[in-house]
Formats: sequence, C-alpha cells, structure tokens
Amino acid sequence: MISEQMGEFRGKIISRRRLPEDDLGPREEVILEENGQLLSLNVKNILTAVTATRPGGNLYLEGRLTMVTSDGDIAAGNALGTAKPGDNGGLGSLRCAVHFDTASRQLGWVKNMIAYWETEQDQDGKTRGKLWRWGLRPHGPQLPPEDWPVFAAVPGSTSIN
Repeated sequence: MISEQMGEFRGKIISRRRLPEDDLGPREEVILEENGQLLSLNVKNILTAVTATRPGGNLYLEGRLTMVTSDGDIAAGNALGTAKPGDNGGLGSLRCAVHFDTASRQLGWVKNMIAYWETEQDQDGKTRGKLWRWGLRPHGPQLPPEDWPVFAAVPGSTSIN
C-alpha cells in the first residue's frame, strides 16, 4: 500500500547511452539527477539505470537510486520499474519500486524500506519526481529489536516473536 509522500524532486537526465541489444530488446543506459526534499532533508537523487524497450513500446527499467543528503549521508536502493517513453524520446513517465539500504544514522529509518518513486520528464528534458513510503511502517528513527511491538499469536499459528 502506498502511504504518505516523503519527498519531491526536480532535475534532468544528464546522460543517455545506447547499449547492445539483448533478449529484452533495444537497451539504453540512463542517468538522472534530481534535487529536492526528503521529509525535512535536502537531498540529491542520482538514478543510474538500464532500460529495455518492450513489445508495445514501454520501457522496462532496472537500476540503482542513490540519495545523498547535504551532510553527505547516503542511502542507496535497487530500483525496478517501467517507463512510458515521452514524445521527445526521453523517459516520459517513470514508475518504480525502490528497496533502500544505508549505513547512515541520519537516514537509518529508510533501511530496508520499499518506496514508490515516480518521475515525469517534460519536453525540455527536465524531470519532476515524487517518492512515497510503501507499506505501514512509520517513518522516523528505527526502533531497536527489543522495542519492536509484540503481536499476539493467532490460535493455532506459530508466534512471530
């Protein structure tokens, strides 16, 4: 379930490079850079991805999204999604899921979080992106395991704690 919006970003595609075709079809490497807010933090997002053109013209996308705060803290995530090409041959409309990991204390609350990220590219090549938290896990500092809530087991099932 998609819940609260966590961020909003603006940027542009800074690099596109044709790759050799494979079983998935024509491929391209895309690097997108966006700046904006992740809750109250100023961040820069850098997406490095490979797209493959699917039958029907949509793009399959796999890549790496890296978020860097103004303090230099980093969270990175594997991105998997789809894009609808724009009229200008760019990404047009991108939708993907991102699974984050980090060693940062400041961004520790995104560790193991799955987020939904979308970005639109206009005819001038500029992008506008948004990031939503996916699931029911509250944002904010991550609780240590000893503070996790205890759930009562359903009769006849095994306990999760």
